[in-house]
Amino acid sequence: NNYLEGIINNLLDEYKVPSLQIAITQGSNITYCNAFGYRDVENKVKADTDTLYAIGSVTKSFAATALAILVDDGKIKWDEPVKNYMPEFKMYDNYTTQNITIRDIACHRSGLSRHDFMWFINDKTIEEIVSILKYLKPNQKFRYNMQYQNHMYILIGYIIEKVTNKKWKEFIKDKILDKLEMANTNFSITDTCKRENIALPYAGLKNIEKIKFKYIDNISSAAAMNSNVKDMIKWIQFNLNKGYWNGKQLISKENLQECHSPQMIIRGAHPWNFNEIDFEMYGLGWYTEVYRGNKVVYHNGNVDGFSAVASFVPDKDLGFVILANRSYAKIPVILQYILYDMLLGYEVIDWNERFSKYIDLSIKMYEGNIKKLKEDSILNTKPSLKLSNYAG
Repeated sequence: NNYLEGIINNLLDEYKVPSLQIAITQGSNITYCNAFGYRDVENKVKADTDTLYAIGSVTKSFAATALAILVDDGKIKWDEPVKNYMPEFKMYDNYTTQNITIRDIACHRSGLSRHDFMWFINDKTIEEIVSILKYLKPNQKFRYNMQYQNHMYILIGYIIEKVTNKKWKEFIKDKILDKLEMANTNFSITDTCKRENIALPYAGLKNIEKIKFKYIDNISSAAAMNSNVKDMIKWIQFNLNKGYWNGKQLISKENLQECHSPQMIIRGAHPWNFNEIDFEMYGLGWYTEVYRGNKVVYHNGNVDGFSAVASFVPDKDLGFVILANRSYAKIPVILQYILYDMLLGYEVIDWNERFSKYIDLSIKMYEGNIKKLKEDSILNTKPSLKLSNYAG
C-alpha cells in the first residue's frame, strides 16, 4: 500500500491532477479503497471514497450489459438489424440502414467517424441526434474497421427505450444499479450537482484550470453516468462473478461473456506500441487486450473535467477502478498498467516514463494545431450576406 500510495502521490504532483479515487478487488474482497487530493482545489476540500465523479464512457459498459439483458429476455437479438426494432431508423446509405445490427453498433463498426461536434456543441435532444444519423457521412466501409463512436451508443439508449417502454436510465437502474445496491450512481450532472460531496471539474494542457460542468445528458447511454469507487468496484465484481450477485444470476453467463469477448480487432488505436500488449480489441461496451499473456477487460472514460478507468482480469479474479477530476488526465491509464504489474506479480515497469514521451508529443501536436488554426484564420472579415439570409 505504501508503495502504491507513493506512486499515486508522485503522479498527482507531476501531472497536476487535483484528486483521484482508487479501489481494488481480489477474489470477492475489496483489498484497497482510497482517495487522494482535493475534490475542490480552491477551497482545499479533500476527496474521499464517497465523492462523486463523472465516469464518462465507462457508461458504455452498462449500456451494452443492458442490451445483453434484453437478449436474455428475448426482446432483441445481437444479430438482428436495428431497423427491426426501429422502423423509422435510417443511416446515410440504404445498405447500412437495412443491415446494421445491434452487435454492429455496440462494437463500433458502423463506418462512421466521431462526428462529436454534432452533439457536443449543440443542445440537441437524443431523439434529434438519432434522427440526424442519416445525414452523417461514413468515412469507412460498413463493418471494415473499428471506429470508436458515441452516436451509436446514444442510439443504444434509444433502442432500449423503444423495446422496453422505459427510459434507458430507468431500465439500467432497475436491472443493474438497484440489484447491485449502487445507490450513489446517477445518470446526469444535474443529479450530481444536487449532492454536496462531488468532485469539481478541472482541465488545462499544462496548468490546472477549473472549468464549468458540461451538461451532457444528450450523450446519454454513451457517457452520461456519474459514480464513485465504492459503487463502481461492485460493477467490477459483478462482471468478475459472471453476472451472479447476492445469490441470483442477474444475466446469463453467455450474454455477459459476449460483452467481454473480442468482436473487432483494433488497428493502431494508440500512438504507443508496447511489447507487453498484444491484440487490442473491442467487445461490446468493453475493450479487451492481452497483457503479458493475460486477457484484460477495461474501458476508459473522458468527459469535460474527468477521466476514468475500470478494468478486470477475468482469469485471475481481480480488478480495479480509478476516477480522477481532470480532463484527459493520463494518470488513470498509467496506473492501469502499474496495477496490472503489481496485481499479477510482475516486476513493475516504469509506465510513467513510457507514457510521458507520448503525452509530451500529444501536447505539442495539440499546441501546434491550435497555433496553425489561429495563423490560418483571416481577421476582420464578415459574411457577404446578412446573417438572416443564412438562418435555417
